[in-house]
This record gives sequence, C-alpha cells and structure tokens, in this order.
Amino acid sequence: MGWTLSYGAGSEDVLLLKYNSSGNLLWNKTWGGSGYEYAY
Repeated sequence: MGWTLSYGAGSEDVLLLKYNSSGNLLWNKTWGGSGYEYAY
C-alpha cells in the first residue's frame, strides 16, 4: 500500500497493488478525491 500522483482525481491518492508469488501484478486499485488521501 502506498500513494501515487499518477492516478486519480487530485493530489495524493491511495494506491493498493497485489502481486502473485512470481512477482506478477494481479490487480491494482486507487482511491481518492480532489484532496490528499492517506491509508493507515
């Protein structure tokens, strides 16, 4: 889990990635609005 400026609607958005045991990306999800979003 982290944050990104590359996706989403505004400033810093939450980024969640899931990889398999071989290191291949299975899926990704971003959350965010026009402001700064953080995950804890």
